Amino acid sequence: MAISENRRKKKLEAHRAKRKEQKRSVVRFESSGMFGRMTNPKNWPVISACVTSSLWNQGIGYAAIGRRGPQGQVVGVVFLLDTYCLGVKDVVLFADTEWHWHELLGRFEKREQSWEEASPECVRKLVDGVVAYAKSFGIEPHRDWTDAARIFGEIDASKCPTEFTYGKDGQPLFIPGPYDNAARVNQIMQALSRTAGRDRFDFITPIAAGDSPSDFIENGTAIEMEPTGHDHNMPCPD
Repeated sequence: MAISENRRKKKLEAHRAKRKEQKRSVVRFESSGMFGRMTNPKNWPVISACVTSSLWNQGIGYAAIGRRGPQGQVVGVVFLLDTYCLGVKDVVLFADTEWHWHELLGRFEKREQSWEEASPECVRKLVDGVVAYAKSFGIEPHRDWTDAARIFGEIDASKCPTEFTYGKDGQPLFIPGPYDNAARVNQIMQALSRTAGRDRFDFITPIAAGDSPSDFIENGTAIEMEPTGHDHNMPCPD
């Protein structure tokens, strides 16, 4: 009986020691800075590669990829993608324990997003493709894109057999988010007018948005629609 109790205590102590080492590793990893976080793990095994289902029917959704480190720490990125026009709108850069990574993904699911598994190659191909599509219209990805893209490391997008289609009905469709101010909307409309050409892109004005100036719309086709309930910006999930 005493031997069994001693074994149990030793197992518990070993488990606690392992958890402490994981936390120390995360602290060391955090202290290396964002650049280090995205370059050190580029060859770590991928534990998560997924895309939310809304991406295919709404043109807006999330893609995520996570890698596990040698001490159990995880580095990951969640991308907010607009496949209709804007490319990578936002990113969440993650460095913490594996448990917290899965918790983070679960929080996005609570925001009415269901995750679908995808190969790492297809996640990279999708994200790279949407960035290239937006750039073709003069629209740059989120400011953290350069750091975030390092998570892909050696993943070969050419191994993904899926062909992704960007835009809506053959041309860009710009859907302003609730936090896109007039200056931002004007900037994007001018870029689309200059690169896609007049009447070669569509523009959606959510009815609930209210104050979309008519001069932003004259260069494209305005479409009024009821809000989908999907936020086109990415506040940190609760």
